[in-house]
Amino acid sequence: MRSFVTLVVVALLSAPPLTAQVAAAAPAQNTPPRTAAVEEAIVLSPFAINATTDTGYAATSTLGGTRLKSELRDVASQIDVMTSEFLEDIGALTLDEAVRYSMNIESNEENFSPGTDPNSNSIFGSGSGSRTRGLSRSNNTHDFFETNVPLDTYNTGRRFTLVSGSNAILFGAGFAGGTNDVAFDRPVLRKFSGNTTIRTDSNGSLRASVNLNQPLIRDLVGLRIAGLRADERDYREGVGSITDRLYTSLLIQPTKRISVRGWLEKYESKQRNAANTLVADRVSPWLATASRPFFNNAGLTPSSTAAQFNTAFNAQGADLAASAERFNNVTSAGTVVFNLDGSQPTAIRNWTNTVASRRPLDGTQDPSIVDPAIYPLDQNVIGNALQRRWRGSIHGLIFELNPWRDVFVEGGYNREIFDTRSLSFVSGNNTDLRVDLNRFQPDGVTPNSNVGRYFVEDDITGSMWRNRRTERRLQIAFAQDLGRRGGFWRWLGSHQGAVMYTGAENMRVQQNNNNARIISDNTFDGIVYPAGTNAANDSTRNTRRLRSRFYLDTPQNNSGRNQFQVQAPFNLWDAETRIIGKDSAGRDVVINSGMSNPYGAQVATSNGKKKEDSIQYGMQSSFLEGRLNLTVGERFSKASFAPWVGQGNTTGRLPRRYNALTGTYEEPVRRGTAIVFPSDGRAVGNAGFEPWDAMLSRGGEHDSLDAPTKYDVSSRLKSVVVHPLGRDGIPSLHYTESSSAFVADFTRKAPNGAEAQLDDGTTREYGFSVRFLENKLVLRVNAYESVYLGINGGAPTPPNPVAVGGNSGMDRTDIRWTSIHIEKSVQNYNLLKSGGRYETAATGTPVLGGTANGIDSGSPIRFFQDDVSTWISETAAGTAFSLKYVNAADRIAKGVEYRLIANPVRGWSISASLSQNNTRSSNISADWFGVIGLRLKSWLTAANDATTPQRAGGTGPTQLHINAATNANESLLDYVRSSALGWAFLRESEGAATRQEVEWRGNLTTSYRIQRGPLQGLRFGGSLRYRGDRILGYRNKTVNTSDLSADPILGTPGLFAPGSSISIANIDQPIMGGSNWNTDAVVGYSTTLFKKRIRWNLSLNVRNVLNDDTLIAQNGLSAASTPVVFQYPEPRVFLLTSGFDF
Repeated sequence: MRSFVTLVVVALLSAPPLTAQVAAAAPAQNTPPRTAAVEEAIVLSPFAINATTDTGYAATSTLGGTRLKSELRDVASQIDVMTSEFLEDIGALTLDEAVRYSMNIESNEENFSPGTDPNSNSIFGSGSGSRTRGLSRSNNTHDFFETNVPLDTYNTGRRFTLVSGSNAILFGAGFAGGTNDVAFDRPVLRKFSGNTTIRTDSNGSLRASVNLNQPLIRDLVGLRIAGLRADERDYREGVGSITDRLYTSLLIQPTKRISVRGWLEKYESKQRNAANTLVADRVSPWLATASRPFFNNAGLTPSSTAAQFNTAFNAQGADLAASAERFNNVTSAGTVVFNLDGSQPTAIRNWTNTVASRRPLDGTQDPSIVDPAIYPLDQNVIGNALQRRWRGSIHGLIFELNPWRDVFVEGGYNREIFDTRSLSFVSGNNTDLRVDLNRFQPDGVTPNSNVGRYFVEDDITGSMWRNRRTERRLQIAFAQDLGRRGGFWRWLGSHQGAVMYTGAENMRVQQNNNNARIISDNTFDGIVYPAGTNAANDSTRNTRRLRSRFYLDTPQNNSGRNQFQVQAPFNLWDAETRIIGKDSAGRDVVINSGMSNPYGAQVATSNGKKKEDSIQYGMQSSFLEGRLNLTVGERFSKASFAPWVGQGNTTGRLPRRYNALTGTYEEPVRRGTAIVFPSDGRAVGNAGFEPWDAMLSRGGEHDSLDAPTKYDVSSRLKSVVVHPLGRDGIPSLHYTESSSAFVADFTRKAPNGAEAQLDDGTTREYGFSVRFLENKLVLRVNAYESVYLGINGGAPTPPNPVAVGGNSGMDRTDIRWTSIHIEKSVQNYNLLKSGGRYETAATGTPVLGGTANGIDSGSPIRFFQDDVSTWISETAAGTAFSLKYVNAADRIAKGVEYRLIANPVRGWSISASLSQNNTRSSNISADWFGVIGLRLKSWLTAANDATTPQRAGGTGPTQLHINAATNANESLLDYVRSSALGWAFLRESEGAATRQEVEWRGNLTTSYRIQRGPLQGLRFGGSLRYRGDRILGYRNKTVNTSDLSADPILGTPGLFAPGSSISIANIDQPIMGGSNWNTDAVVGYSTTLFKKRIRWNLSLNVRNVLNDDTLIAQNGLSAASTPVVFQYPEPRVFLLTSGFDF
């Protein structure tokens, strides 16, 4: 990569300065100048298109309809082509930049904040990140091979094709949202050519690319090399990315009828991410009190009881009670604390029985701080504490043959490996700004030097994923124009079609939420490790991980350093194993943050391998001299999915675990109810899991997969385009139906153990278009209905349920978790009632003994129940179960799209789009409501028993398996009733809009290129983007529980107390976020140099010209009935781009 940077610098320095002799300027054009690539590029119809036929913003042909070259006027599907000139005018060099100006794609930056999960930025998850038509992300492809590597213009010809709707007769299966495609740059065989581009901006970013083509043997062998180095910076300090890419391609063309093209690309990106939303508020309740009190925690330690804490807390006044709450850290060993200068004011301690500042509202997300006097709105509190690293490699080839006239053969192969790794001290979802109110450190003796200072705190988390995809294809195509023969034959029309074979294998391995682990043996106040355990044999226990706390400056409490962001005291990627601090006994605490943990990973490898072999055909026919155009296609797939071992039920194989005695990973075996290592018979306990890289390196791909589940699925396309007055007449009418089946490259299980249906889709579109003056103005109106089936994680998130009997919180917002937690507690209840006993009095302790756990051998959800029964008590199940089980919903989108492309006079280009979309949820969490319906009566029987053996001895109400930190005395009945509020929200959400749905979305881009005179070559223009009012949430309504008697679940006797009422979402009263506008401008100059051998183009793009800083609403809470979470808009930024084509 360093040599590439040198190459870029040389190329740029060798470019002529502005004072160089300028050749007579050629007339400015609406299309790019012809390059060597255009002059002699081999185009074997119907597999390639010629971008030089694009005029201004208007494209004429595409492969996006059926993978066969077609004129856009004859394609019924909604296809937007972003031409080179359009991308130049909006200043977009990547697809991520370009989709901001798209008609129907919501980008990540508009709506979402990053976390350590790759899904949060749509790398793998179709239901996460960007959305097309409010449904799913569009899958990205190069040359119609699916890719996870971000699409960029440095090696793709400066042209993006965006296909909306499901269409799986394309090579590869398309998501319900659509497909975005680019074509890798081909080598050309006639002469040396290339281009260089350098861009800088007012944030300090610098991006340079070079693309060089060299014939090795003229007209026979050509080589293309392209490279990119980008140091992208954000307006917020510390945010940005450094990206390196290198691309090579070799073309061999022994004859005009044969060509073979191969490619190789390497990609690496190191990112420092920020939350898109403003800092969350956990300080305003304290600031609002008259006394702004501190908590005198003298004498309290992590070992103190809740009663001792309450006695001290309740005696210190109403202001403290209104602004603080008990902190009970039961999910980690302790917290490593950093001062502003990176020093540690205290040993790593557990902060249980200190206080944390309280949130101002009850809800799943804290409101944003919108007062800059509390925290600056344009700062990134995360700093460099959330980092991600993506690596990818692609290699492949395509051969094209034209053995006979009008017969074409294409074969292709592509292999891609994409890794993503994340490490976070503070994630994008946990940016709560808090104030330290404790007068003493957690030992209750040492004065707290940071009392009154602000801080952020979170678990130290990480994730590692790898996706390896191999695709191969072969198609035979033909083209026949019978109309040319005249006479009777002309009625038989023209036809092109293809029969295609595609084969794909996708292997995904992931160890999500693989938190940094303590690998040394230490002592932490209030933490007791079971006898006989140590870091080597007990590594998955929650109390083998850490939290981190960083103190910050704020305008009201500024040290003079103006350090408003987290500054991690070391580079997160320097080493995976490091000393992070000392425990209270003065011993070093050693952590490992990645895959090199000597004692294994925290979670088992999940996902698996998908295989698919498909036969498909596509046929396009044109009759009546082009007036009637028909397209049909079908795809027949035989597919299978094999999960990694350990994702099965209690009878399946188990994932390998680390045996501390032998120092190796072994596959455990079951001996009765015990799980042991086969080599020595020792219990596995909380031993670490085999990391996925270790598993793959020993050949685990061949021996660590369970038996595959097989599928036979089909996808279809049929469409018609009618030009009643001829192909050049107006109007044209279009109609299409399409579908995609078995799209997802991963799987989740339903509660019955079956692989869940994920990411399938259907689309129906119809409308008309008009074309005037030889395509100088094209207007297309398209109505659609798209259905997205089986969205993993697509169910709405309930607000944190309102208190029931004084209890709230405890992960009630995920119906999977509530079902799992209740089922586990009821299984414990049955064991206790059949002679079992709690192992210890600690929360989460397992039940030993007992003769019956209440699982019916014939239960249709036996798979799920057996899985719950093996839940290791000390390990949080939420993440592990959410990676295994689907929580799905369907989405139905209906809308109308208006698209105008015009070149009214030479040099003037216009692109305008307006879309109205309504996306609604349906079949929300249907599988889990099936679980609840089947088990609820048994759950309530257990929950209403007041004579159940207790952890501490005696009898009482049935207890939860694990209690929330803030609800240590909550009973199972309290939890069930509180969880039912979330269930009611989901039931009431049928037909609700998807989160942050924007109904109206509009874009206008225009530019004018001066054609003659002293200003010839100058261009100017701009863009206007409109995003309409969005639905952020819903207000609450109160419902008497007696009115729910007709509901088969919510009306179950005993679920709610007699005469009670509940507060649930009212989907008839949405919380709206308001609309927003954004204005951009561009000024540029283009000319030729050195006798037209070089074309120079200079562009100045200005985004957010008016520097509008109006906050953008992102989320609303029913408790507030107004938007409470906001995003700060990107301030005005200037981008200067200089490019040379030669």
